[in-house]
Amino acid sequence: MEKDTSTVGLYTYNALGNRVKKVAGTITEELYFDGADCVGELYSVTGESPVTVNYVTPSLDENITMTRESSDYYYTQDGLGSVRETIDDSQATQNTYDYEAFGSAYNWSENVVNRYTGNPGTPITATCQASFFKEQNPKDAYL
Repeated sequence: MEKDTSTVGLYTYNALGNRVKKVAGTITEELYFDGADCVGELYSVTGESPVTVNYVTPSLDENITMTRESSDYYYTQDGLGSVRETIDDSQATQNTYDYEAFGSAYNWSENVVNRYTGNPGTPITATCQASFFKEQNPKDAYL
């Protein structure tokens, strides 16, 4: 992707159209899929140890657990399936989320990186959902 003739990101997609790799400067993110479900990611910054994240996802956008750097986290969801909290092994709340009527997070707190309605994310990309729905939302190309 280019902005003002400067390359700001390089993207790689698999045969199903899922974004599987993003390189932005010194940051590389690789996403691993089982069909449409994002089941893992590898996030690395040049010169630092990579962060590995694994997800248990029985169906699209229904993550049950996340393992990040050897720590397990569990998602609690409301009746609509929106993630409301992420809790750790000791049942301490690490993240909380409140949503507006159409899903925009308006009040949230995070101690562990995770973004929006059960989708994994990192500081440089929105979510695996952005990869899956890129064709439906081309205006969001800067995610």
